[in-house]
Amino acid sequence: MDARPSRKSSTEDARDATALWVRRRSGVPLGGGDWLRFGLGWMQLSQPDPMTPRLSTDERIAQMVFASFYPHYVTKVEKKGHTEDDLLKVICWLTGYTKAEVRKHLDEGSNLEEFFAGAELHPNAHLIKGVVCGYRVEDIENPLTQKARYMDKLVDELARGKKMESILRK
Repeated sequence: MDARPSRKSSTEDARDATALWVRRRSGVPLGGGDWLRFGLGWMQLSQPDPMTPRLSTDERIAQMVFASFYPHYVTKVEKKGHTEDDLLKVICWLTGYTKAEVRKHLDEGSNLEEFFAGAELHPNAHLIKGVVCGYRVEDIENPLTQKARYMDKLVDELARGKKMESILRK
């Protein structure tokens, strides 16, 4: 009898890939790490300690590293014909940071809590309305989560091709 493992057929490989995709899309953890839906897709957080209680969505958003999803923002806006400079302009408008300060946060690996701690939200940020990930951004109670969703909403508007004047609430 042959001791080698049997090779899967391409049909079985496709079925396994589909099952994995469905599990990822439904938010089911894939063997260890927690998955969190954040605008552009699913992000895997660090491996949870089985002895600590699960974090709330707000706590998990606070721990997300800005540099981990920024490249996805860049890809999203570039696919729609915008530049990284446009993306930085939108983020700087929201946070009050300069482009150099945003780059510094990216280089340092700041999480969203650290990123928004020094930010002064634009006075017109309250005019950002709409739904992101099934939540109305104007109804979100946690201030940090609301700021993160504001940023996500602005990036979505930029990627959809809205005029910059409209995105910046002028």
